[in-house]
Amino acid sequence: MMMMRFFKSLPDSLGRKLERLKWQSALEKSPLFNAAWYLSQNSDVKAAGINPLSHYLSIGWREMRDPCPEFDGAYYLTRYPDVASLNVPPLVHYWLHGRHEGRHLNPSLDLDWINAEHAQSLSACEDSTSPGNDAPYISVIIPTYNRLRLLPTVIESWRLVNRETPFAYEIIFSDDGSEDGSVEYLEQINDLPIRVLRNDHGGASKARNAAILAAKGERLLIIGDDIFPDAQILNVHARLARTLGKNVATLGVVDWAPDLTVNHLMEHITEIGNEQFSYNRLPDNAFVDFRHFYTCNICIDKDIVVQEKKIFDDRFDQYGFEDIELGYRLSLRGLKIYYTTEAKGDHYHPYIVEGFCKRQICSGRMAVVFRDAHPGVGRILGIDALEAAARQRPGSANAASGKVWQNRLDALVAHCNALEGLIVDGGKASRTLIGGYLSLLYSTLFRAMYEYGVLQRITSSEQQVLPLAMERNFSSAWKDYWQHIERTPADALALNREQMHNLLDAHVARDRSILVDPEQQSAMFQELSLLQGLRTIPAADNNRRMRLQRQAGRALYWLVRDPRYLFRRIQESLQRRAGNAPVQAPSSGQRTQSTFALVLDESHPAANSIRESFTHIMGNEATILSPAEALQAIQREATDNLVLFRPQSGSGMPNRDHLLGAWLAVAENRADLCLISYGLENDGTVTHGNLSDQLVFSAHLLPAVLNGTLGQASFAGKIYRTEPLEKGDWRKSSLNELLCTEVSFNEHNSWFSTKTGTHAQRPYAPAKLPVMEKNRPTVFVFPVFVAVGGVERNTVEIIRKLDSSYDFVVITMERLRQEQGSLAAQFQDAGARLVEMSEITTHSEYLRLLLQLKKWISPDFIWIANGSPWLCDNAQNLRALFHDIPVIDQEVYDVNEGWINRYHEPGIQSFDRFIAINQKIQHKFIEQLNMDREKIDLIYSAVNTQKIIDFKKSDSTPDAVREKLGLPDDRKLFTFVGRLTRQKRPLEFLKLAQLRKDLTDEMYVLVGDGELSSECHAFIARENLSNVKCIPYVANTLELASVTSGLIITSAYEGLPIAMLEVINFGVPVFSTDAGDISVVLEEFAGGQTIAVDASEADRATAFSQWHERLPEYRRNLQAQEADILDRFSSEHIAKQYIDCFYKASQPYLEQNIP
Repeated sequence: MMMMRFFKSLPDSLGRKLERLKWQSALEKSPLFNAAWYLSQNSDVKAAGINPLSHYLSIGWREMRDPCPEFDGAYYLTRYPDVASLNVPPLVHYWLHGRHEGRHLNPSLDLDWINAEHAQSLSACEDSTSPGNDAPYISVIIPTYNRLRLLPTVIESWRLVNRETPFAYEIIFSDDGSEDGSVEYLEQINDLPIRVLRNDHGGASKARNAAILAAKGERLLIIGDDIFPDAQILNVHARLARTLGKNVATLGVVDWAPDLTVNHLMEHITEIGNEQFSYNRLPDNAFVDFRHFYTCNICIDKDIVVQEKKIFDDRFDQYGFEDIELGYRLSLRGLKIYYTTEAKGDHYHPYIVEGFCKRQICSGRMAVVFRDAHPGVGRILGIDALEAAARQRPGSANAASGKVWQNRLDALVAHCNALEGLIVDGGKASRTLIGGYLSLLYSTLFRAMYEYGVLQRITSSEQQVLPLAMERNFSSAWKDYWQHIERTPADALALNREQMHNLLDAHVARDRSILVDPEQQSAMFQELSLLQGLRTIPAADNNRRMRLQRQAGRALYWLVRDPRYLFRRIQESLQRRAGNAPVQAPSSGQRTQSTFALVLDESHPAANSIRESFTHIMGNEATILSPAEALQAIQREATDNLVLFRPQSGSGMPNRDHLLGAWLAVAENRADLCLISYGLENDGTVTHGNLSDQLVFSAHLLPAVLNGTLGQASFAGKIYRTEPLEKGDWRKSSLNELLCTEVSFNEHNSWFSTKTGTHAQRPYAPAKLPVMEKNRPTVFVFPVFVAVGGVERNTVEIIRKLDSSYDFVVITMERLRQEQGSLAAQFQDAGARLVEMSEITTHSEYLRLLLQLKKWISPDFIWIANGSPWLCDNAQNLRALFHDIPVIDQEVYDVNEGWINRYHEPGIQSFDRFIAINQKIQHKFIEQLNMDREKIDLIYSAVNTQKIIDFKKSDSTPDAVREKLGLPDDRKLFTFVGRLTRQKRPLEFLKLAQLRKDLTDEMYVLVGDGELSSECHAFIARENLSNVKCIPYVANTLELASVTSGLIITSAYEGLPIAMLEVINFGVPVFSTDAGDISVVLEEFAGGQTIAVDASEADRATAFSQWHERLPEYRRNLQAQEADILDRFSSEHIAKQYIDCFYKASQPYLEQNIP
């Protein structure tokens, strides 16, 4: 652009001449200016003897003459008006700038343009011809070659089609010189409208062309001889043809045949890497681009096809791109492709790794044929970059010989086959975890094989270009893996199912010491460890530009959504690099277990109470030592793995979950001590009563604890932050005060250590947890954290209702901040056990701890009640760890924001059932993410029905509630209830309050706390909002609902807020943004009004005034339906839906009897 401005500063004639010379120089090197084609299309230029390029640059582009068949100048200037304003030939701009900016040279890939153009064409065109009764409407084109074994089953499928098809059609089998009796078999069929064409062997393209030219139908359904059509396939294609018009081809879906064993390779090439098909990524009932012109199930108008001089180009003499190339040519003439899953076919074509590698090599070779015919696709196909790489690196400069790389390639294929076998033998656990590693291998290998084929074609060489293709895709990070597979024969990976499951546990926990047969399992353990490392190394794919884009994109994603997580990950990364991570456990070595003992002086007044409490927690085999016995044990033997507890009051004992959590914190971190803090502060202070009641310590500190000289010892420890079950006389002290010494504190993980002396780190020893009696099915619940919020409140309510049927163990994965509050006590009060894993150890050790918890408790279900970054990142590991029980996933609470953006990933997709908490989410699961409808349950949030009933029967009065909450008794109250976060948008609530601040009979109550608290208070002060009252927390929200005149929800996204469900049970109208299913519920009960999330301030103000005017009407409607509302969202009703979900999730495991 700077050069263009320079030319414009010169005298006009000279500037124009220099500018044209620059353009000419650029286009002389461009394959997109086709001089011969330009002359053939412009006879006046040819007759005048004018240089075609000079003509195009001077006047041709202004007259909308195109430089080649692929470049559409009119489209380019219309689509990009900024280019049109430059007065530059469109091809010049594209070649110098546009192609690097991602602009299209024609509309073939521009779906927005395609959709708009189709909408215009529909309004201007007549309906397509309806099927007649005599001449065939559709000709089915099936090229075939030596398929006698499969053809009888294919014919049976077409007989089913025939029964359902009311119009005339024909099936043309075009034989490619079969020698197995295929032709003779087809010719004897007389109950279908079949024609058989005999051809000499010349490939599928020639066979298709012959059938197309012989076809009598208006439409052509081009399909494969290994495709079993659905009975409605012709009806669907015909119906869409009539609706969409002649210029649209309809693409149907193809799935694997139900009786075909689908290995992971086949799943990968169609669902993950999409090297074969990408149906799962296509939006249903929508236009797609030419790259999906798949001739295994596509229906097209015959007249459009036969206008081509060549239909399928016979220059494609191997597999690959002959159909895509035709699709590209037709798209340049305006053909559009419409995809639908209604037109179905089943594909019977098993693949093995060796065969698919050959297919990819052929595809690479044929991609060059495609590029040579259409230079504009060279960039899309990656050929231009490969040509440049081949020029820069001649064969003689290869770092490794072709023979070395061929040996590596052979070994890699053998190992892939071995891993495929282990997936079959190992069941669900193997498929999930090993499948992920295989997809890493396949994605890299198949891309390398494609590039190998491209390089063969462009260099006319095979062996010399293999190193280049492999090194471009397998970076130096693969060095250790190459060495491993070169010295490890593939058959050394063979394991039985029991060994496999044990190996996967060891691998997920990164703990070699739990292997049951190390000699047999070591090769596979090493294999998986290396692949896991490669999977986490961005450099593994050797693509620096893409790697940087992914890293930047991921950092930006977490910076916006959860900056604390991003900074925590950065800190963990820095600690790993520095080699000084404070919390780290070895993954091998001699395994011993940590024992937990009570140190109890029998003369203590509360000795009986303390002993009884400890025995209740640890069981009848609890270890209880007197101080003297404990000291003797220390002197007599090594006690590195003995952890002690010496409380001094019976009433101040921690509850079971807190005490076990503190013990686990010592054991998992190899710490010297752990302090239980009854508060969520993270500033190096501890909220405590009697310190001894909250101190768990390693045995070697016992003398210092008994003598009161802990401050003179050297130690490292951890604060375990939690909320107590009951209120107590707590006080807050700094670590320095409590421990009588100076310590350094790490707020990242609440780790602390003395500043003087040396802390000797002890060997890792997992806790020997007490035997747990099990009488009911046990559910592990992953709620992320137990903050005060709607999701957590709903989870508590469901647990409370199902407590008599299931045992629940709630396991947290993210640490709480003080402003978030905690519902830990409510979870425990509802009957759940609480494992605050986020307070016990760091993310890097979660899987090992989960394995311990699994062995200790033996869960029957996993219920993921909310998502977290760690959980999504480790979904495949979780699936492998809990391979033998169902996983029920409920992470999504909005259709656009949050964890929904991770639902395409294989780990999450491997879970057994999914709970959609509103209809919009359910629709997205099914329609956009192509999830199985039968695996999705629509379950709304619940309210505590009995609590509402009891409150309404209580003696509570509005005046008493207002007085308790500090609210005026002479004003109507309009409330906001929720965390003060960007999702909830509390500032929008305050803006609504600002609109009505002059109305003295209204008060706006902001209930909640959070990251935007200071901004909210600043806004209130700045705007002098005397009509706003702030309440950080209301323990009983029903009290607030009973005095509220209206609830206001301003969230950017929601599921179905419990706060709303509670207030409508009190006849309280709602004004809300249209998030989640809020509008569905409000419309059903005529209880309020919604507005668009992005509504303008003027529209929002108007709607708010209208809502105020209709408040009496909304209230009457809700009060009239009080009983229906209470029943609809009752915890009893919703809990039954969860029981049904759990039951359906468990059925496949019961039927398969998976051990």
